[in-house]
Amino acid sequence: MSNELQRLDHQVAAHEGPMPHLLEDASARENADGSLPMLSALEVPQETRMPSGGFFKLARRAPYRPTGDDVELWVNELRALAAHHARR
Repeated sequence: MSNELQRLDHQVAAHEGPMPHLLEDASARENADGSLPMLSALEVPQETRMPSGGFFKLARRAPYRPTGDDVELWVNELRALAAHHARR
């Protein structure tokens, strides 16, 4: 996401400054009541290929609060995203 924003001439660092807030805002706006899967599950650093700590912190607070360890939580969100968007 950061690379795409930079390509569009928006200088937003991937893991600092406003980026974590942008991802949180995107998740909250799309899913204010927690009934939909979190879009921010798709944003992963290239180095780790897993979401950053900010994703898990957001996912574990209201209204989301899914269960399981980090990997299980993330995989479940990815599956839910795929199922949700396959129906659209």
